[in-house]
Amino acid sequence: MKEKLIAFIKDRLGYQVIDIDKPFDSIGVDGLDAETFFIDFEKEFDIDMTGFEFDRYFLGENPFIKTLGNTIKYWGKKKRFSFNHLIKVAERGKWFDP
Repeated sequence: MKEKLIAFIKDRLGYQVIDIDKPFDSIGVDGLDAETFFIDFEKEFDIDMTGFEFDRYFLGENPFIKTLGNTIKYWGKKKRFSFNHLIKVAERGKWFDP
């Protein structure tokens, strides 16, 4: 599962995961890009994402909010998760909070 998910991330986001404990948000994916990734992730790995609350992890597409968030290092975001967490979610087939 790990190799398949790492290949999926590389294909969808253009990022080669080296350290699975690195926070997902550290690669700069946010807004619509993150939303699209999670829609594809849900379909590709048949994940039940009913417990996933996008706004708890990512900023929206509003340019002001995005600029403000980038300026003060994602101020207001409550949660982070690692690539390793995504592997565990894919293995379980269901989103759970880290």
